[in-house]
Amino acid sequence: MCPSSSCRQQEHHSGDDAIPTLESIPAELVETPLRRAGLEKWLRNQEPSFDPQESLLKRPFSSPGYHTTLKGGDVHPTRQSLSYALALFDHQGEREIQRARKILDRILDLQDRNPLSPTCGIWSWFLEEPLDKMDPPDYNWADFCGTTLIQIYLYHKDRLGAVLSQRLLAGLELAAEAIRRRNVGPGYTNIALMGTYVVLLSGIILRREDLYRYGMERLLRFAAYTRQRGAFSEYNSPTYTIVALDILELLNKHLGHTSSGETIRELHHFAWRHLLRRFHQPTRQIGGPHSRCYSTLLRSSALAFIQRSIPPTVQIQYMPEEEVWTCSDALHWQDRIPDDLLGYLQAPEHVRVESELLIRGGADPHDVLATTYLHPHYIFGSVNIGDFWNQRRPVIAYWRHRHGVAAWRLRCLHDDYDFSAADCYSLQVRNVIGVGMGFSHDRGDRHITLDRRSDGLFTLQDLRFRLQLEGDIDHLRWEQSGQDSVPSYRFSDETVVVDVYCPFACWDDDPDSVTFELLPDGSGFDIVLFHGEPRTLSWRELAASGAALIIQMRESGEPDRLDPRRISVAKVDSQLAVQWCVDDVRQRRNCRLSLPLLPDASAANHRKAKATLDEHDAWEASF
Repeated sequence: MCPSSSCRQQEHHSGDDAIPTLESIPAELVETPLRRAGLEKWLRNQEPSFDPQESLLKRPFSSPGYHTTLKGGDVHPTRQSLSYALALFDHQGEREIQRARKILDRILDLQDRNPLSPTCGIWSWFLEEPLDKMDPPDYNWADFCGTTLIQIYLYHKDRLGAVLSQRLLAGLELAAEAIRRRNVGPGYTNIALMGTYVVLLSGIILRREDLYRYGMERLLRFAAYTRQRGAFSEYNSPTYTIVALDILELLNKHLGHTSSGETIRELHHFAWRHLLRRFHQPTRQIGGPHSRCYSTLLRSSALAFIQRSIPPTVQIQYMPEEEVWTCSDALHWQDRIPDDLLGYLQAPEHVRVESELLIRGGADPHDVLATTYLHPHYIFGSVNIGDFWNQRRPVIAYWRHRHGVAAWRLRCLHDDYDFSAADCYSLQVRNVIGVGMGFSHDRGDRHITLDRRSDGLFTLQDLRFRLQLEGDIDHLRWEQSGQDSVPSYRFSDETVVVDVYCPFACWDDDPDSVTFELLPDGSGFDIVLFHGEPRTLSWRELAASGAALIIQMRESGEPDRLDPRRISVAKVDSQLAVQWCVDDVRQRRNCRLSLPLLPDASAANHRKAKATLDEHDAWEASF
């Protein structure tokens, strides 16, 4: 983001402005035949899921594996039901409005309204699991549900009736107070923005100047924080960068005419550039690394989001227009990709490397850096310092072939679930990457924070690093060899060749106990650190453990840049050093990656790890 003087002057004066009037907030739906047809189709798709007995949607249970203790069955989700109510109001048919009122009334019943409760103002995920049964409650539901309540009130307050209208306002006030009480910092990108929107608009709707002032301060704090860092904390997230853009579009639509408008538009432009600079038109994927990602292959809803935002004068289409507009907010959509960023939507004619500083000194003493290699046929990205929480994609690649799109990524699995305590360090030079993997004892198991144990113990039956293949992969060919004493694997098709070398792996200081397995279905290979009877281990008693990989991805027929004979490792005490060479366009690059193998606190491990490129610090931004 550019710290322009005009923007800073705008920020300086914005706190002195009077609270805008409700009448000044634009609130008009955008009606076109295509949008109307899309909304009606979306509503028809939800019809089988509506439960008239509970006045909520009813769906098969699914979750990311935390916050809820439920394991299966059918559930009634609160957030999705509220979004359904908004879409019903948007339809404006009498039957739809009556159903929407019932859903809204039911959702407001489910909000915690006890002022003495720590969860006052929020909702549980599901009707079947009250807040006191969640593990733990998700305070983000005040932000998500609060945003939808605001849309219902702004666009449909005349359809609510006096009683329901007052109930909505009371629920909105509780949600806004919960958001202010929680006071999320600017590092939690999507919730920092969403909560800001809720308290700002709540301040206007409720005529609560204190909420409005708090929201304005929070917006300016977020903008300053993002400028200072140069990137969102939740960097390059196919899910949450789009959520951030959604909220920035709402902020611009509803508050763009105020003194905060320039700051909002600056953030909006930044978010679009952050997302699109890694968009790869041949695969129609957003290249890695991803800080938070729920689906390795880009969901159709995300691609539709991008297509809806392309100006109508630009002839780019990824899917049929009818499908693009089949969404719950079809009549609300007004976002547009800035004109100067439309070039990112074109297919790359030549290789391009996107390097981005994500956090300056964020992994003290190192910068956190993203590297993305965009080739006309594939895209390959990484972050130099990361972890293996199930939402992370620290090393990931995509390619297109005649059968479709495929992807590969690195994971660490503890008893068949992604292990948040595993570290990922890397050095990527063009299409070759070295990766070191170890462990930190101060993160959780399935979640980086929610399930941390204070006793330093963990239980396991199976622990492995995996190179995972996803998408259209049935046509791939696997080869395995152990030449030059370095276990190696190759998978390939008519489009790409990927070579994977594993020069080092050990568990509890015993390299001989580690085994290598190709998955029976061809969807990857594993470095098996441990597999046996369930054990309880202490991080403090565990000896050197980890692994290193050198991976090259290239187009079929493209010259080999990596000589496996020049891969070497050295282990001194509990520190591992891996060296390799990459034949770049005009020179040979000497790469070295060093990482700790003894489990320690995350910050301590980050300080011990380092990488050099031609003897220079590779983890210090030079741009």
